[in-house]
Amino acid sequence: MRNIRYELKSDVELKQYFLRNVWIFLIYIALVVILKTNEIQILSYIPNYNNVDMSGIYNIFCIFLFIVTFIIYLKVVVTSYKTNKGRKCTFYDNMLVYENEYAIMKTKDVTYENINKIVIEKNILDKIFKTGTIRIHKAVEYDEGMAINMLKDVNKEMNKIQEIVKRKY
Repeated sequence: MRNIRYELKSDVELKQYFLRNVWIFLIYIALVVILKTNEIQILSYIPNYNNVDMSGIYNIFCIFLFIVTFIIYLKVVVTSYKTNKGRKCTFYDNMLVYENEYAIMKTKDVTYENINKIVIEKNILDKIFKTGTIRIHKAVEYDEGMAINMLKDVNKEMNKIQEIVKRKY
């Protein structure tokens, strides 16, 4: 029987995913606004068959574009949230087990001797929301690493991992 020494998983709530990804939605809203403000110029390129008022059709198109954009935004946020919530890393006495349970259950068992490096990654959004990613790389040439995203206190988590693995990076 293996002793669990530590379990690491993302602890960020769904509302933070909405806030982090709001820029996607804002870009689409800006596109709709640009289309709407340039309505007269755009409609001038469309031939007017049988004196049909194209502005009504154009308004429907803008509303449709807005709805599609909102659906894409929700899909991105929910998928991102479920993907990150499904990842966890369990540290045992001599190895770690990385699990990704979102779409297909993936499990990686790695002994501590096979760990090449452990790094903290922070992008602009991580700095704004005071989160970070810990990525554990195996000693394999083409290894993208095992990532646990959106950790609230990433430095504290890194210290715990280093203490367990007993290697400083």
